[in-house]
Amino acid sequence: MLVKKPRKETRTGCEAHMTIGLQPNGKYTIIDFEANHNHKLADQSYAYILSSQRQIAPAQAIEFELADDSGIRPKLAFKLMGRRVGVQTDIEDQITNMFWADAKMVLDYGCFGDVLFFDTIYRTNKECRPFGAFVELNHHYQQVVFGASLLYDETAASFEWLFETFLNCMSGKKPKTIYTDQDAAMHARDVYTGTIFDMFQDEYEKSLLVIVDECFQTRQIYEYRVSLCGHSRQHTITFTSVDGTISCSCKNFEFVGILCCHALKVLDDLKMKLMIPERYILKRWTKNARAGFVTDVHGREIQENHNLEVGARYNNLCNMYVKLVGKGAASREACDLLENNASELCAKLEEILMVQSPSET
Repeated sequence: MLVKKPRKETRTGCEAHMTIGLQPNGKYTIIDFEANHNHKLADQSYAYILSSQRQIAPAQAIEFELADDSGIRPKLAFKLMGRRVGVQTDIEDQITNMFWADAKMVLDYGCFGDVLFFDTIYRTNKECRPFGAFVELNHHYQQVVFGASLLYDETAASFEWLFETFLNCMSGKKPKTIYTDQDAAMHARDVYTGTIFDMFQDEYEKSLLVIVDECFQTRQIYEYRVSLCGHSRQHTITFTSVDGTISCSCKNFEFVGILCCHALKVLDDLKMKLMIPERYILKRWTKNARAGFVTDVHGREIQENHNLEVGARYNNLCNMYVKLVGKGAASREACDLLENNASELCAKLEEILMVQSPSET
């Protein structure tokens, strides 16, 4: 037979089948069944390509009809549906966050997605909305994009939705390592108390809306003039590369004790955003504010009332073990369990108390 485009023969003569017959009582029964195939079955992840599975959801059908009403051709409509993966709306049904990826991005992620870098430094000029991209390097050391997103803001809720949508698109495959452009915020979370971190987070989120208007360099001194997106008021920031000092005209660090959004923007522009400089982390705002010791005028260490501390421990343990004993008395088996472990627990406590010095108790 002469054909224009010869194709490889795909038929294998597979005899796997199932024959169903209608019985006189109106019920169907299986007459013949052959389960063995003589070829490799399609992988579960590609099952949707089979003819029997080529169906679209009702929501996709509505979207396709809307595209057709807008004059978009069927081919372009299907391509659009294949690229746009996730959309999040608010209570007024307005689009807030979007994520999209095409087939090539999904394929690249399957090959090179062990390490992932998520970057949100790009922004639209008009609305100042963060544009995030999932990127990495391929085997030719070329940058490849695994997906892109347009976010309403950079809150925890938006990022949680984005990463869940990304994983769903990538069949649940998680990267071994994720690098982000928010390392300073993560560093602050580790060192600051919860209340101070919330204050720092506000400044950090505002720094994402700060625009560098001008930058001057005189030897080892950088001078920046910045402003918030949509505002005309400028602030001047000075950074000295010799000692790493930074100061802003808003004086937020001098008054509050945390870096302002303008200084954070400059540190980001200077590629110094991985960690907050140590000199700008006041111990009084950290989780270790009470670490160490305080001395009196004679140089002697001031300690809290030891008896009050022991009493607090005693009350806490009493509340805990009264509940435990109440449960243990409910049955003979539970009571035996408590009695058998009581002696072992006492022995371990004696060992701990013998090793510790009186000041540690």
